[in-house]
Amino acid sequence: EEIIDGEDSSVRIDVSEVEATEQGTLAPSWKKLEGEIKLLWHRLQIPLDLRSAMDDGPMTSVTPESLYHLQAHLDDMQKYESSTRKLIKNWLRREKLLESVCNSHALGVNDQRLAKLKADVQRLDRLSCSLVNDIGTWSRKFSELIVDPSRDPMAPPNSSKPRPIFVWAGRDAIERIQSDAERLIRGDLSVCHRDDSKAPQGSEEQSVSQRFKDWGFASSSQKSKALLLPTCSLAAATVAAQNFKVADVLFEGPAPSWYRPTVARAGIKALKRGLPCGGGDKRL
Repeated sequence: EEIIDGEDSSVRIDVSEVEATEQGTLAPSWKKLEGEIKLLWHRLQIPLDLRSAMDDGPMTSVTPESLYHLQAHLDDMQKYESSTRKLIKNWLRREKLLESVCNSHALGVNDQRLAKLKADVQRLDRLSCSLVNDIGTWSRKFSELIVDPSRDPMAPPNSSKPRPIFVWAGRDAIERIQSDAERLIRGDLSVCHRDDSKAPQGSEEQSVSQRFKDWGFASSSQKSKALLLPTCSLAAATVAAQNFKVADVLFEGPAPSWYRPTVARAGIKALKRGLPCGGGDKRL
């Protein structure tokens, strides 16, 4: 709750308003910035190489220039924290909306719940598109604050940084959005119901589930599985009729999983060779 709705209580210092103290130094303002930065380093898990660069650079001396760089670094981290909170909040909204869609039922074509389901599916598609765009902006804008190569001991020392991704429950969030959309297009409403039996052998997910069994408790997924109702065919047909933009090949974002660049290039070459397209002599 604190992560989602908590207000940003961090101290922001405008360098233009900093005045010299009675001793004629900038030390008090510099120390306050240093304390705020180190607090955010710990809270946001800032990469080690970036922290080392700040320790060996602006934090080595108290000067107006170093104060400016510290303020700029603090502003970047505060924007990063705010953007990450927004992504988490919207993701939780999407999870709740997806669960509502998957658990929808209707008794007939005149059931008022079908109208609500259509509205929820459209909201889900808009929210998914917004999340894909926001995650793309977030990963490009804050790549230096996201990826920490020092956490991978197997990475080669001179290798390039991996691409930043937004991970939720161990999966790439964009890949999850695309795969969910593909399943919903097929009318599969079991998207939000995970199956522990599909977990790889020896995986952490399976070991936790096994420990619950050994202690005489059922995992949360098993409890929910026992209460699941059969899929409503009317609800599945209503969801499948939705044109999910996030799964469209022309969507401004990562290509869906079914897209193959080689097939696209072959099609473009066929059109350029002058093969009929639709009717008549139409060329690209």
